[in-house]
Amino acid sequence: MGLFDYFGRDDSSETLKPYVDKAISTFESGNIAQLQNDLFQFASLLNKPGSGRLITGFSQKDRLCVVFNLCLQYDWMNDPDIREVWAENAFYCIADYFKQVKTQQDFFAAALDLFLTCCYGGSSLKTKFNDILNKARMHPMHYVIFSQEDYNGGADYLIREFSFFSATLISPAVKAHPNIISSRLRNTYEAAKTDFEFATVGPDDIMRKMSFISTIIGSIIDDV
Repeated sequence: MGLFDYFGRDDSSETLKPYVDKAISTFESGNIAQLQNDLFQFASLLNKPGSGRLITGFSQKDRLCVVFNLCLQYDWMNDPDIREVWAENAFYCIADYFKQVKTQQDFFAAALDLFLTCCYGGSSLKTKFNDILNKARMHPMHYVIFSQEDYNGGADYLIREFSFFSATLISPAVKAHPNIISSRLRNTYEAAKTDFEFATVGPDDIMRKMSFISTIIGSIIDDV
């Protein structure tokens, strides 16, 4: 019996929630040593058969994305394969959350999480993004989702596209409150928001790409 079968889908949020809440609370306290221990406990819970559906069934995917981003930022494993899983999970969570946002504040929070995912997990997303692009190219309606520029540029191009999209969305808030972006990410943020190659790509087009990718990643997570 897998972990999900034991707890059931209705309990998936309750199973994961204490770990998510504790990690975020510890991060906000500034205790990084304790944070890494909390993240280890969080990751250990998800390293069991059936645990993927704890992720897809979790209701607060914005907060779940935050914790996966913290795993990437304060990585205690330094294992490329594990980082790929964390990055894919983070992207899945925030892309799925974008479908639920109702207020401007929620939209900003989602954009900030996406930007951080691109910063901390961008290199770890490349394999999965390239795999999805290669498979999408074989579909007769592939140009409805991805452009020729996406195919030509590959994963690097998509990550730049998502970075520009998210950096642009958060720029008014960052202008008013510069500390939203840490000093170590300031240059990355400035480069992303001025990457005007993507200025003509509509937000709806980018959201469709994110949704398409997250649906595929979500189906894979569900089978873990």
